[in-house]
Amino acid sequence: MKSIEKITFMHRLFGIADGRCKDCTNFRRWRVGNKTVRKCRLYGTSHSEATDWNASFQACGMLNCPPDGVGNLYLKNRRWTQAENRPLPGQMEMRIDV
Repeated sequence: MKSIEKITFMHRLFGIADGRCKDCTNFRRWRVGNKTVRKCRLYGTSHSEATDWNASFQACGMLNCPPDGVGNLYLKNRRWTQAENRPLPGQMEMRIDV
């Protein structure tokens, strides 16, 4: 999933705050070997690159708010994105075989 889709999902849920993700208490950064890993505790902190986060994103409305009860938003976003890409019932679908 593209980075911009991740932050757009967060903005849809919580709104936009003044500031950057790097200034938020939910933003985590640590070193793994020679690589720096960045994650948002609200979005999810898996071992996958799918939950990697950009420090310069415009912060969402949960800036410096505790993540209690929010859950793993990565899984919710993945299900949401997959549902948006499915055709509606009765909708025609075109397939091109190469």
